[in-house]
Amino acid sequence: MRKKKDSDLVKSIQIHIDEVKAIDPEELRARREALGMSTTKLAALIGASPSWIAAVERGEKTLLRAPYIRVRAYLKSLGLEA
Repeated sequence: MRKKKDSDLVKSIQIHIDEVKAIDPEELRARREALGMSTTKLAALIGASPSWIAAVERGEKTLLRAPYIRVRAYLKSLGLEA
């Protein structure tokens, strides 16, 4: 039973990683701007710095290296994840 749960968890994490890899950094910026949100406001919502947000949107930093909880908060703030 435990092996099945572990296997399901690994599949779930892999799906999430694949979804994050598919996100275009420019889409993140466009979505934030469409919501009328500044980098400062988004950063405050997710516990990041405005410079980190800007670097992600320029493609200089990747969400894959960020803490999972920050990635979820970022995407949820932009309406990209439930």
